Amino acid sequence: MRCRIYIVFAIFFSIIVLQGCTTKTVRIDPIPELKTGGPLSGIGPLTFKINEFEDVRPHKKIIGEAYPTHKIELEDQKVPDIVAQAIANELKRNGHRVLQTGASGRADVIIGGVVRGYWVAGRDYATISKVTGSVEIEINVMTSRSKEKSFSKTYRGNYYSEPFFGINLLNMGPVFTDVINQALLDMIKEFTTDEEFLNKIRQS
Repeated sequence: MRCRIYIVFAIFFSIIVLQGCTTKTVRIDPIPELKTGGPLSGIGPLTFKINEFEDVRPHKKIIGEAYPTHKIELEDQKVPDIVAQAIANELKRNGHRVLQTGASGRADVIIGGVVRGYWVAGRDYATISKVTGSVEIEINVMTSRSKEKSFSKTYRGNYYSEPFFGINLLNMGPVFTDVINQALLDMIKEFTTDEEFLNKIRQS
């Protein structure tokens, strides 16, 4: 009997060790965008230029974890590109023109910044599963009236979901991408409805 217990324990331990090396690859496609109206539509229209965002996260490809065994990794994308495109989507949706990195042309407002956080995590509990996403972006804004950085602020977005009991770790991609997308949109909404930011671009 004791021997059987040892065998079962050894098999269980081996499974955990093998799963510890598992990485789930995901792709953010399409880049999310808000659906409701916002105050940006009442300004301008303006021409925005979005510079490349710096990524200071320790692991550039890893964006999350399904505890305790699976890492979540981006397929062939960069988080700064996802953030920049999400901001561009919101500006275009509200009637503004956007120049991406490397594009020529005069801009009324230049946006750049730093990716400080972009993480999604899932965990099974006794009766529920929980998936949480968080995004933290420092955004820097320069207007055509000033050559110096005129505005800098950190914005955060969070989202929480209890999709179902028992996350299927081999088929978790859509759940985790949806949660991190909603967290990113929460950050975008905080940024583009911030009166401090809106007042700054009204001056451009």
